[in-house]
Amino acid sequence: MSKKTKGDTPGAKPLLILAVIAALLFGGLIYYVKYGPTSKTKPDNPDVISLEKPPANEVTVTVPVAQGGGPGGKFTTRTMKVPAGSDKIVASVNAFLEGTKIVQPEARLIDVKYAQGNAALNFSSNFNQTYGTDDEVTLVQGIMRAVKANSDAKTVTFLAANKPISTLGSIELDGPQSLKEWLAARAN
Repeated sequence: MSKKTKGDTPGAKPLLILAVIAALLFGGLIYYVKYGPTSKTKPDNPDVISLEKPPANEVTVTVPVAQGGGPGGKFTTRTMKVPAGSDKIVASVNAFLEGTKIVQPEARLIDVKYAQGNAALNFSSNFNQTYGTDDEVTLVQGIMRAVKANSDAKTVTFLAANKPISTLGSIELDGPQSLKEWLAARAN
């Protein structure tokens, strides 16, 4: 049998140093998780991560997102941030139009005029064209949902270059359209 000497046993000092290092690393990890940059996926591209925080002068709007095609297609919503002072309907409708890929990329909602519960939507002239029945229903229903989610309007009037739109195919759009009636008749 061999005798143990004082130098053969590790003392408590190396274990104490390891414990302090582990505590510092764990504390740093907790600090990073709590106070470090937050990563958020961009809603239009979930593979891209954004580390910057949005400016404080933004508002959240609801954007309808078409799920599946046809008049029986389902809708869901997503939210997006827009600069404060921007019109919520303009931001929401334009995000919807971009997401549908139905209209030309240049087709946009230019502005909205509110009067006595009506939202007069003024689109660019290239929005006013004939679409297939399913696409037309998806467009009008998505636009109506965007208006309903982002305003107190009761009716919607469709304009292109400040001129009334009578139809985008087969749906009659002459005059103010009741949001309540239009969405109830086409509820899914």
